[in-house]
Amino acid sequence: MTLGGGDGFMPQSRPDEPPLSSCWPPQNLMLLGSERLLATRRLNGLRVGVLANPASIDHDFGHIVDRLGAATDCRLAAIFGPQHGFKSDLQDNMIESPHAKDHRRNVPIFSLYSETREPTSEMLDLIDVLVIDIQDVGARIYTFIYTMANCLRAAARQELPVVVCDRPNPIGLHQVTVRKISKNRLRIGPMEAIDGTPVIDIKPVLCEIQKH
Repeated sequence: MTLGGGDGFMPQSRPDEPPLSSCWPPQNLMLLGSERLLATRRLNGLRVGVLANPASIDHDFGHIVDRLGAATDCRLAAIFGPQHGFKSDLQDNMIESPHAKDHRRNVPIFSLYSETREPTSEMLDLIDVLVIDIQDVGARIYTFIYTMANCLRAAARQELPVVVCDRPNPIGLHQVTVRKISKNRLRIGPMEAIDGTPVIDIKPVLCEIQKH
């Protein structure tokens, strides 16, 4: 999939594949967390910030930023990007991404893998609610769940509501146990390199950090 100038994500079939329209929509469709959220009135009248990357799409390949940008009952006020950037255009490991701007919508794009790993109070002052819609792969070395944890911690300090949109992880599910909580560090185990846990199941565990 390609991202072009803030105009959205356009799925493209390879020459040897049938057109996407021939096999879409699938049977027994499962609604994603973002789809359920946007079908409600929960964001009505609010300035919305969203943590997302190119995988934050729905069943129609519509990106959540495009959906929020087109909404008439709420206002997209800020975009946050995890490691590799909001557009995932910095694939080298441990390379920080700069802040940017969505010129089409006149909305700031804040990198949470830059000089800061969590949203600052100045960033959060721009929004009334933070929506997190990240496709994790349930791998221990991925940083997305830690970015989510940093967002939860920063939002808690400002009493800012956070909505985490769940996405199924087809890899599997592995149950973990909290072994130790020390300041802002959470030690859990046993944990495989690829555990397959969806982000919504990690979130309650991460929230335990706030209590210590």
